[in-house]
Amino acid sequence: MLEWMQRHRKWLVITIWISVIAFVGAGGVGWGTGAFDFNADKAAQVGDVKISLREYKTAYQNLYNEQAQSFGGNFDEAQAKAMGLQVQVLRMLIARAQVESFAKDLGVRVSDEEVLNELLQIEAFQVNGAFDKSVYERALANVGVRKSEFEESMRKDLLMRKFYEQLFLGVSQPSAVENLSLSVPFRIQDELEIKVLKPKEVSVSEEEIKTYWEQNKTKWVSKQTYKVMPVWFLTDSQNVSEDEVLAQYERTKDLYKDEKGNISELAEVRAQVEFELKKDKTLLEAKRNFSAFRDGKIQGEIVEFEEGANVGNLDLSKEELASISALEVDSILTPIEQQNGYVLIKLIEKIPPKPLEYALAKESARQALLQQKQTQELDSQSKAQLANFKGVNVGYFAPLTFSPFEQVDSLKKVPGVSSFDMARILSEVLKSEDKSGVVLASEQAILYKITNQRLSQNETDMNKEATALKQNAYMSVLEEYLNTHYKPQIFIKLD
Repeated sequence: MLEWMQRHRKWLVITIWISVIAFVGAGGVGWGTGAFDFNADKAAQVGDVKISLREYKTAYQNLYNEQAQSFGGNFDEAQAKAMGLQVQVLRMLIARAQVESFAKDLGVRVSDEEVLNELLQIEAFQVNGAFDKSVYERALANVGVRKSEFEESMRKDLLMRKFYEQLFLGVSQPSAVENLSLSVPFRIQDELEIKVLKPKEVSVSEEEIKTYWEQNKTKWVSKQTYKVMPVWFLTDSQNVSEDEVLAQYERTKDLYKDEKGNISELAEVRAQVEFELKKDKTLLEAKRNFSAFRDGKIQGEIVEFEEGANVGNLDLSKEELASISALEVDSILTPIEQQNGYVLIKLIEKIPPKPLEYALAKESARQALLQQKQTQELDSQSKAQLANFKGVNVGYFAPLTFSPFEQVDSLKKVPGVSSFDMARILSEVLKSEDKSGVVLASEQAILYKITNQRLSQNETDMNKEATALKQNAYMSVLEEYLNTHYKPQIFIKLD
């Protein structure tokens, strides 16, 4: 799957980039609109396009992990909240849903055959050049993704690709005059100077820790606990006839190929075909019994677990655990696939978190108070030195290019300043109207200032940049249209 993502990186990046650019600056979204209906298992909806809670939780976890990696592991939920990570994720998903809904209204469609053809070409799922279903299933199982979800994601990506291909056909190639008019501004370069500030050593007393804990008790609580009732529907309990096996094989035989790419005979893959058929029948049985389980006619054993922990012998992903936490009492999740069948899960009780006693919260409170004092001390240092600091000259960069972060590696390396920190500095320079400023990084502050400006003597081929600029103009029009005609309904409350 990773190889497939790399091979289609251009389109994945384009759709996400365009969605974020088009939506982050948009003011046409009514945040908080819509009823808070967790039973519907929806985070938001645009037209007929639904954004499930699972989809939102997955996207949030992915972005959270990216940020944590960028910060070298020094990243937590408090920082994520301060950055507005929840809103960023929901904005991105809504922007994609807007485009998807618009594309469908225009008649853009992706057939099952197109999805299958794309799937069969993914090298990560091939053995000796031929698609191997067992490799495909193992790969998805390893990353906790269901086949239906992965293939639906492929369908959406193909839909986006078709849409943007058609959209950008309307972008004419830049003329010589357009290229020339852009060449001078894009040769402007700024000289950057930076200085790293480390916090002075700080300490906290026992009395300060206890006072801080008293003022912030709600930060240190026990984990939310849940009581759930799972009911199993096992694959092994299903019976299949020869006619059903033959019909299943005919429907899916393109997925069973040997090393040479030839379709395998039924005798060679009968076990797999029968297993898939039984899995399908098990899913139907689970769906048929949903109402009976909801009405209490079917009972199971109650399992108690803490948030984020395993639920008995169930194999649940983080997203599925998050879906349980979003349920209302006596609500049921749609059937969840397991190795040996499917399971329905009813939420019986939510046991709310309770404040931790001081002894249990003391060390965490001490660390939080130390960090707060360090931040305050850095802020004080920054304000005192910003006007007249003398730092390290890291060189020139061109702020008006479309990809300024690609210039990070060309700047002088400074001890304690990572490439990610330098990219953040460039980002601040681009956003700020001031010549100097401060970037707070992990346990340090970085002062920066523009000391000089020059015009590069290197001639630049502006065709690519001019094309991107014209595409941005198209995207601005699209943004306005989507936010006017495809307003989202939001069903979750973001902190």
